[in-house]
Amino acid sequence: MRVVRVTREEFETESGQVFSIIPPLKEDVTPSEFQKHYDSAAAIVESLQTVGNDISDSKALGCCGEDSDGEKSRESSTCSDVGD
Repeated sequence: MRVVRVTREEFETESGQVFSIIPPLKEDVTPSEFQKHYDSAAAIVESLQTVGNDISDSKALGCCGEDSDGEKSRESSTCSDVGD
């Protein structure tokens, strides 16, 4: 998503969507300067979503989940204690 306009309080993307910046920026930045920060933040969010999906998938498969008796299940040698 390309940033086309930035103020201290909001930014706009090429699709016309406007997003608030909370808290407001302390100084003015150009769209290209802001784009670098936006891209970094988007990459972090995407990686967190991927990790979340991986954890959900492993629980759906029974890895690190609970069996029908409510006991912890360690059905895979690759299970970790994530979420324990």
